[in-house]
Amino acid sequence: MANIKKLAEYVKGICPLHEDLDYKELKAFEEAYQEEGLSLYNDFIRHEIQADGVHYFYACNICAPKDETVIHEKILPIETDFVYIGQAPADDERYSNYTSWLTSKALKLQLINTYGNPPEGARLYLKNEADGYKELVCEFDTRFPMSYAYAMMLEHNLPEKWSPGALEFLKEQTSK
Repeated sequence: MANIKKLAEYVKGICPLHEDLDYKELKAFEEAYQEEGLSLYNDFIRHEIQADGVHYFYACNICAPKDETVIHEKILPIETDFVYIGQAPADDERYSNYTSWLTSKALKLQLINTYGNPPEGARLYLKNEADGYKELVCEFDTRFPMSYAYAMMLEHNLPEKWSPGALEFLKEQTSK
């Protein structure tokens, strides 16, 4: 399934040699490495929950001597956090005709139809903001690597336009 493959890309870690680079620099390095058949993104191997946090382990070929692999470790605090996803597709101005609750709910349905249900440790829900608006967020738990990857995948892949199913949902809800 393409969605699981896409999610697997978001669970990868970046080689520590490149963590401090900005997006443009990362892109340039990634293109150069691709020519050599490498990637500056490390393959996720496993995670361990320890007293000082969640330890994520990644296999890296960039830092290693030729034909060898180095294991990098990244420690995240044990926590539940969330990322803001939004209220509507990026370039769609029609959402201003609907309530934030309705568009956020339609966006949630569209994302689940596109990327599948949240994995263990992740949850999509509508968050109430102080000004009365609702916004779609993705909660994740660092003890579950796929939940963190799912949240990052959604945050970086806000659709540009409504899917036919989401538009139908909005039409149905407003005709009631």
